[in-house]
Amino acid sequence: MDGGDEHVDLWVAGAPEGMTQPVPARKMEDGTFVILFSPGMVQGIAAGDTIRLSDRHKGAFDVIRHGGNVCVQILRREGIKPVVEWMLPRIQALTGRLDGAIERGAVFTVPLTAGFRAIEEVMEAALKEFPEIEWYYGNVYADDGITPLNWWLAP
Repeated sequence: MDGGDEHVDLWVAGAPEGMTQPVPARKMEDGTFVILFSPGMVQGIAAGDTIRLSDRHKGAFDVIRHGGNVCVQILRREGIKPVVEWMLPRIQALTGRLDGAIERGAVFTVPLTAGFRAIEEVMEAALKEFPEIEWYYGNVYADDGITPLNWWLAP
């Protein structure tokens, strides 16, 4: 049983304290939240993850359980629409989905079962087509952008 869908304000990594992004989530009876869509600016989570807010005012959270999805965040100064149109069928071929887009950014959720290599092949092809894009895994590395979180290695 759950408490319904809502938005939780989560801290944007690297931003000043208090800067948050509203993220769609389902509140569970135990006070945890299941993330419904991967966020475009929040690091460390993807759709399907279960989190507990550790400081609601600051938007701080702890991941209780990973849901088995990888978050891919993409940025482009010239506008993201042509990139999304190009990427969508390729991401869908990995059984992934577009979780959101704004003028200069988009976020996709891809099941871990697709494999990192398959995701990176799509992104390498995207960089050939749109060399000016930047892309990041949203839930693969720690805030330093280097240290793998390794959640996919857990039993």
